[in-house]
Amino acid sequence: MQLPDFLDSELVILWEAKNRICQLSRKFGIRSSCGLFKEMNGGQIVYYLPSELDQERDGAVFLKEFSAEKRENMYIVRRSLEDENLSGAFFDFVSIPSLVLVSAILDNGTYRFAFVFHSSVLDSVSSHLLDISAHVPLMVEYLGKSRGLKHILGRIDERVPLLVMKSTGIAPDFEMTPERNPIGNRWTRIIKITPSGEDISAVYFTNAQPAAGSGMMVYDRIFEAETRNPVTENLTREDRKYGMIHVMRIHDLNDRLLTVLNIFPESFGNMPIKLLTMTALRFPEWKIRITGFWKFRDNPDSF
Repeated sequence: MQLPDFLDSELVILWEAKNRICQLSRKFGIRSSCGLFKEMNGGQIVYYLPSELDQERDGAVFLKEFSAEKRENMYIVRRSLEDENLSGAFFDFVSIPSLVLVSAILDNGTYRFAFVFHSSVLDSVSSHLLDISAHVPLMVEYLGKSRGLKHILGRIDERVPLLVMKSTGIAPDFEMTPERNPIGNRWTRIIKITPSGEDISAVYFTNAQPAAGSGMMVYDRIFEAETRNPVTENLTREDRKYGMIHVMRIHDLNDRLLTVLNIFPESFGNMPIKLLTMTALRFPEWKIRITGFWKFRDNPDSF
């Protein structure tokens, strides 16, 4: 399984916000990976902070001010997008067909958002970007041809070290129906931000022709669709429960064999293995197996 290249464009945005957490991040030189979650009543941003932050007086004050939760080898701070003055238009932006948020990082007071998308929606990306920029002082670091997922992930890894977990499963026959699997039985997909609820929203690449009404065609052989199954529902619930984020989730289906790449911040350690193990025990009919686990920087070509 290779890193897919069907999303051929890339956007990197920087934003120096004026909210309190950014002020303290700048003052104390704090770096944090961020997760963005869509909720029924708006949105939430979650910050993932290094556990050693509590060893410094300033860091301890920071953690106390934001009621940080201790989770294994990190602290988690949850804030509404409204509290952080992040534009409510953010989720309108990521709903653009084929546009995928790869990462959000807060680094010394500046947010850095990296996206990939297909060039056929560039006009829509540009229009939304201009609308948001009218209200939020964004800076564009890069907009153009994708430099490849290996390059994009490598840049993220320089700021927030990444781990890769590879797993497989065998989809039961009842999961191969058009309702459960709208784009057919051979495809590669990249998961977008999960909307409120437990459906999976994803961008698919397939050489097959999906059934009519199965998804929205973005470009030749590229579709966007929502779907769900008990395994993804369970993993989504557990991710939210434990505050788990993924830099990228890439799925490849070949008949009934599903291969999954999960790429996530190293600070989560073995948590993804624990969550997948619980899911495998709950759904034995999927025959879920972990087939690889490594640091991205040690094996950037091992996909």
